[in-house]
Parts: sequence; C-alpha cells; structure tokens
Amino acid sequence: MKHALFVFVGVLFLITACSEDTVRVVVEPAAPFEAAATEDLVVVHLVKAWNELNDPEYVRLLDDEFVFFFAPQEVEDIGQGPAWDRTRDVQSVDNMFNSQPGTRPNGDPQAPVQTIVLELIAQGPGWTSEVPDEFTGTVARTFEVELSVTYTNGDISEVSGRQEFYLAPAQESIDGEDVDVFRLKYWRDLGRDEVKSTSRDSWGSVKGRF
Repeated sequence: MKHALFVFVGVLFLITACSEDTVRVVVEPAAPFEAAATEDLVVVHLVKAWNELNDPEYVRLLDDEFVFFFAPQEVEDIGQGPAWDRTRDVQSVDNMFNSQPGTRPNGDPQAPVQTIVLELIAQGPGWTSEVPDEFTGTVARTFEVELSVTYTNGDISEVSGRQEFYLAPAQESIDGEDVDVFRLKYWRDLGRDEVKSTSRDSWGSVKGRF
C-alpha cells in the first residue's frame, strides 16, 4: 500500500492508495478550512464538514444551482425526491448538524444526530469531464462512502454505497479578491451497497429524515 502526503492551500490530508484505481481520503483534523481551489479539496472539506457537523463550511462548498439526486430505486421508500434543490438540502443538513429532530418515512420521530463519521474512497483514475449532457460544464468522480451516524437515542445508521460528485468552476471573494474555486453542483446518490450494507440506510435516506 502506497502513501503520499499532500499540502494544498494550507490543508493537510493523507492520500492512501488502496489499489490502482481507488484513493482513500483521510483528513487531518487540525487542518483549517480554505478556499477549495482544487477538485480534491472540495471532497476533503466535505468530509471534514460532515465529521465536524460544520454546516457553514458545508454550505460554502455548494454551487448556487446545486441539486442532490436521491437514488431512483429508493425514492418510494424514502418518501423524498427524486431531487432536492440547494435550499432544501441546506435545510436538511442544518437540522442534522444542529441537533434538530427529524421524521422517518413512516411518520415516526427521528432522534437528533449526535455524531457523524464519514469516509470517502475515490474510484477510478481521476476527475473526468466526460459527463452526461445534463451535467455539461462539470467534472465528475465516483466515491465509495462509509458513513456512520449516531443518534441521541443510541440508534446508529451505517451507510455503505456509492456517490457521484459533479463539480463546477466558480469564484469566491476572499479579502476583497476573487479567487478561482470549485463548487459541488450536482450530487447523485447511487444507493446503498447491498453486499456491504448492514442496514437499509443510504446517504439519501438519512438526509431525507431531516
């Protein structure tokens, strides 16, 4: 197993090569949030924001035209979707990260989130501009997700599955200057891994409760 240490714009993270076509993203906890000047930094900050329940930094990563797509095969069970716009997604994450209760698809109350442990493993050789026509102008990459969400009542959602992230170039104003960055414009939940999953939860089904 190969290891390489990278520093981008003051953010320290470890890239662990699991195989020729997979890359594990491990974030250094003490690293600060900086402008996401590269595609990889968007993902690094996404992992860090979810693990730290930091909704302002998560929102900072989203394009103004952001859309979250639920896994089509799970829409009926989740009772949400088929897609959320930026406003609805931000509302859900704000509720999750700030100890607000939710509602399960059957109407039962969902206890607030206590902790989140997120890990992403990049698939394939890198980011690609070969995307479906509806996502033209973005670059994409698929990630395996391992997500553990613990609720205040002791329940745990264990999520294994795949996600597709589509990033678009943008600008961010920092100290009065416009800086080139990337933003998460489209996020497709591909659903849970039926082999690895220990529960019926997907990332979309967890978000859909809040």
